Amino acid sequence: LCKTGVHVARVRVIIIADTRPVAFELYSACKNSLRGFSSADSQNRIQGIDEQSGQQWEVLEPVDGGDKRLFLCESMYVVPYQFLT
Repeated sequence: LCKTGVHVARVRVIIIADTRPVAFELYSACKNSLRGFSSADSQNRIQGIDEQSGQQWEVLEPVDGGDKRLFLCESMYVVPYQFLT
């Protein structure tokens, strides 16, 4: 007996970089790698990956009194997949 169920996973990607342009470049590379990905795995078929929310930015100020800030970029992706049992 084979049962099929459709499930959804959510994946949060957090990027931290020394500059905003570098963080944006890493975000773009990640987004381009994940967007539309699908698989034909016989047990767990991924039916495409979509970005759920756009990028969210935060500047991380130093806590040690220094002057080196970091840039955080966060995005969320939805991964619908079919699970066969």
